[in-house]
Amino acid sequence: MQKIAKAVGFNDTAFVLPARNADFRIRYFAPCREVDLCGHATVAAFAALHRRSLLSRRKVGDAFMLETNAGVLPIGVTASGGEGPLVVMDQGTSQFAAFNGSRDVLGGALGIAKSDLHTTLPIVFGSTGRWTLVVPVRDLAAMRRMRLAPAQFAAALGDKPDASIHPFCS
Repeated sequence: MQKIAKAVGFNDTAFVLPARNADFRIRYFAPCREVDLCGHATVAAFAALHRRSLLSRRKVGDAFMLETNAGVLPIGVTASGGEGPLVVMDQGTSQFAAFNGSRDVLGGALGIAKSDLHTTLPIVFGSTGRWTLVVPVRDLAAMRRMRLAPAQFAAALGDKPDASIHPFCS
């Protein structure tokens, strides 16, 4: 699975497998490591299972149970009448942790100046099954100037080097 994920080259690749304690199991791999959970890949996997008629019929309101490295999660799938199914995913309880890293190093990893980071909103780690660093950026112009340096991400992330980074602006 790791070799396939590396060859595919996407941020995360999902592999649907038989489960021990649920209806399905999904393992997720980034090009360089296994990760506990990926919401986007989960939704895509269940949409693909639906399109291929690989989901058993269930009563309305029943959820499929999905086994992941982050725990067992309920996944709802209903026909939307549009281009594909509606997939609803519950995730784990929200957790937050302080970012104690360098704003200079983080700015460098994002390819922007420290002054481009928002000055009043906190930079914080958050997780509902997988840690990500939520980074408020000053404005859209700063977002457009970003030139990511992925090789610098682990250093910028400090004590959570495997976390993802999600910059945003309002």
